[in-house]
Amino acid sequence: MAINDPFAPQVNPALDQTGRVAERMARRQIDSEIGAAHLIPLVMNLPEQIAKAQIRLNELRKNVSHAQGNLITEEAILGLQIANDIDPKTGKPKYGNEAARKAGQVLMQKDSQQYQEALLAVQQANDLVAAAEADLARLLNEFTAYSAVIKLQSSRLQLLAG
Repeated sequence: MAINDPFAPQVNPALDQTGRVAERMARRQIDSEIGAAHLIPLVMNLPEQIAKAQIRLNELRKNVSHAQGNLITEEAILGLQIANDIDPKTGKPKYGNEAARKAGQVLMQKDSQQYQEALLAVQQANDLVAAAEADLARLLNEFTAYSAVIKLQSSRLQLLAG
């Protein structure tokens, strides 16, 4: 049993439908004025792009580890050469003390094409990691910024819609 409230607004069913249409039109107009609708597809695509960037970054980090392993191998080969290098005049080790061995290793590293290629590979791999990290950071910043704008615009829309 419904109680008739004399103070309740009387709604004509035909006008009620028109009111809903007008309300939807007003919301669409407010939404278009606020302009957050075009950001939603951008935000929806970013998680996939972020995941791909993270996978790429992990692969590039593995490449750095591999390149560093090659460089360490080249350093070990040069170290063995220095340790086994004998002065033909004296028959004694050419690099008799630690300082001489270090100096000899530096000279051999400069002259070794394999070592220089391994060093360059490490540098290039690190450069690719740095670029991938910057790309990932950019994507994360975009996601955060777009999300904040959408949240702000959503709050404005709620305030305007009442």
